[in-house]
Amino acid sequence: MGRLRNFLRRNKYFLLAHHPKCEQFEDDTIKINNTNLCIGCFTAIPTFFIILIIGLITSYFQNLTTKSLVLIGIILSSGYILGKFNFHKIKWLNIISKGMVGAGGAFLVSILWKLPFSPIGRIIMVFVILQFAFLGHGILRAISIYHTCQKCEFKLNWRECPGMKEITYNLDKGF
Repeated sequence: MGRLRNFLRRNKYFLLAHHPKCEQFEDDTIKINNTNLCIGCFTAIPTFFIILIIGLITSYFQNLTTKSLVLIGIILSSGYILGKFNFHKIKWLNIISKGMVGAGGAFLVSILWKLPFSPIGRIIMVFVILQFAFLGHGILRAISIYHTCQKCEFKLNWRECPGMKEITYNLDKGF
């Protein structure tokens, strides 16, 4: 257990912020109590679960038609597009757009409660859908990081890059 604790402590920045410590990525993180956090993960994911739970507990989603859930979900999820127009450089807009994505995802996933699945079946479906969503987002994010880092003088040489050198070193140490 001590080795795992040391690994987590050493890699705290990467696990919570998971962006290079570089000015090219400073708009993707926010500092709270001296800890850097990924804006996307620490905004979209909690918003998703809060909206989903509140919507299910209050029966709000049940009172909307499937068409309404899809339309609201797509409109809110379109906050993702803001990042494609460099609005993410404005931190508060970035936070709002990530919250929109989380809320939109909750509306889209809530459609499962309109289908004839058992409660455990719905939970499994939410888990599967989230895995595909995280995979898709991860691929898009990796491509974005790749293109950004290709323009840098270090060209993905993360052992020399000041923004990734410490992260790479700590990850290489393993457990």
